[in-house]
Amino acid sequence: MRLGSPPPSESSHNRTRSDGYGLLDSFNSGSCDSEEDWLGWSGHSTEQQRRKYKENRDDAEVDVLHVEASTAEDQQVHPSVFRLVREADPSKDITSLLSAMQVNKRSAELQAAGCRRISQWAAEPDSLPTENVLKALFRIANEHPDSPRVQLHTIEAFGNFCASTYGGSVRGKLHIMGVVEVIKNAMRTHLTDPHIHKAGCLALGNLFSPADRTLDAVSDDDVDAVAMAMQAHPRSRCVQMAGCKTLVKFTNKLTKKVLQGMEMSGGVEAVADVLEFHRKDPSLQQKGIKILQNLSRVKSAMQAILAADSAELIADAMRYQEDVPDVCNAGIDIFAKFTRLGDEGKEMLCKIPDAAYMSINAMQNSPEDRTVQVNGTRVLYGLSECSEHCESVFNLGGVEAVAHAMRMIPDDVDSQACGVKVFHRLFSGGTRALSPGSPQSISLIKVTVGAMKSAQIASLQADAITLIWLMSTRDDACARCAVDFGAVGLLLSAARTHLDSSSMQEKCFDALHALAVDDVARTVIAAEGGVDVILDGMEKYISERSVQEAGLSALRALSAEQDCKKMIDGRGGIGIMVFAMQIHVGRGFLQENALATMSAIWMESNQVKASDVDAVVDSMIAHPDSQGVQRWGCLCLHNMSKGNSVNASALQGSAKAVNALVNASEKYPAQCESLAGNLLELAMAY
Repeated sequence: MRLGSPPPSESSHNRTRSDGYGLLDSFNSGSCDSEEDWLGWSGHSTEQQRRKYKENRDDAEVDVLHVEASTAEDQQVHPSVFRLVREADPSKDITSLLSAMQVNKRSAELQAAGCRRISQWAAEPDSLPTENVLKALFRIANEHPDSPRVQLHTIEAFGNFCASTYGGSVRGKLHIMGVVEVIKNAMRTHLTDPHIHKAGCLALGNLFSPADRTLDAVSDDDVDAVAMAMQAHPRSRCVQMAGCKTLVKFTNKLTKKVLQGMEMSGGVEAVADVLEFHRKDPSLQQKGIKILQNLSRVKSAMQAILAADSAELIADAMRYQEDVPDVCNAGIDIFAKFTRLGDEGKEMLCKIPDAAYMSINAMQNSPEDRTVQVNGTRVLYGLSECSEHCESVFNLGGVEAVAHAMRMIPDDVDSQACGVKVFHRLFSGGTRALSPGSPQSISLIKVTVGAMKSAQIASLQADAITLIWLMSTRDDACARCAVDFGAVGLLLSAARTHLDSSSMQEKCFDALHALAVDDVARTVIAAEGGVDVILDGMEKYISERSVQEAGLSALRALSAEQDCKKMIDGRGGIGIMVFAMQIHVGRGFLQENALATMSAIWMESNQVKASDVDAVVDSMIAHPDSQGVQRWGCLCLHNMSKGNSVNASALQGSAKAVNALVNASEKYPAQCESLAGNLLELAMAY
């Protein structure tokens, strides 16, 4: 970052002097980059010229324009000396220039002219500046603290030397001399001078470098000086650009001192002003967002960002610079950090109405950027907690965006968990659904199964299992794809791993039920040990109604396949189901599933116990108004007694059985009359 610029031609100087334009106009326009813009007057000028300049610009302030009153010391210097200094070439004869300045050291105007020449040479020095040059600049700055032009050009010279190819050799010497304090004192002394503040901010940035570890020495007071300059001139593009450049460098290495300076000196507020007052300036917006992004690495700084109400300003920057990836991606990174601040951060994020759009847009514009995908997924995770944002996430393509991110970063456990949670929140309410068999549905199932493979976190597993259940219940194509992608093995593994969790058992059984849509799926479930897993879970949590209901639903689905029926019977499934019926006799849904499953198994079973018959009859008596219980109860009794005299004898002489069958026949004749009539004959034959 070089300060100043090559000297203007004589004609340009004359034009500036005659028309009175240049500095203030360029400064107000925001360019502030040319010699006439901010270097001010150079050389020996008469009071008449100064007065004419002032008259041409009634709104110009003398101090701001660096038009200093001529002192007696200035008047005593011969014009030829000024000409010598103005035309000196430091690269050829720095000694003569310094000598002339030393002889007339009380003339601030001559010192400023000489320092200006040195600062121009310092931008591209042809040799390493001697220590005498540096000491002379340091002395001049200290001898003329009240001269804006002297301060400006000495600051420029220091900054340019540090930015040159010899910066590594010069920087340490300047620190030892105390140049940093000289610059800060000048900035404080000339508080209303934007040119000194611009030069000071850039010089401070050049004086600290990661190359020689001087960046580690940045103090909170150094940060405060830059923040002060930015706050003193919030609408000046020149000062803001210089300050932002330096703060980007300072915050790239966020030391404790830098962090303290940004939090305590108003640095965060200064950056917020940049975003507010320069909304349509891509360069400033990019640098302002970058500073906040650097700060967001520390939680306490994030609190300061929240306190400065910067969230909406960040959002505005992303809106105005929608096509600038650096701005949008940095903004998404900061938004992602909001989700880690608890309720306060999430509340702030949810106040941004188009946060979902901006996140999805950033993810779509940078599909191969791993960091953007991670941050975008995290933001959508936070937004999905707000019901009003869920619709936006769903309607704007959030499902596809998150699915893409999960495919791209399968090794990022946090992103996998956040992605699954987003899907879970979008679809668990039952108000949203993807088209059955659509590519989006298949993609969602695939990444969800992939998330289960990549991370064995209980919360992720639970959400993924629920999601598989939700999607497969509504869409047989999803269920078949889930089986093809290996979901069955993962579900059973989760159930075995989390056997101590009744909730996990319930979720796994529900998902297995949803996947068992055909004989292929049922065979896969049985082959991978699904029957044993279900019965083990039911046996362990026999008193948990929800586990029993989920397990019985899964067994009922599996019993439609011949080999599965044999496995359930061989594993002692009838006994477990009967026990569940006896404990939860008042639960009609549970009773119906148990009866339906037993009716299928008893078609193949050779022998039942009298207690099994009693459980069926008790269920029918307990639920006289349940058509399902009555129908499946009659079928159970019919199947177990058909062609088996031993089993049939369990019915004979049972008054309870007779009462239950009569009730079923009378209440539901279409479903039960035929079966109940045959069974009544058998029961009363005793």
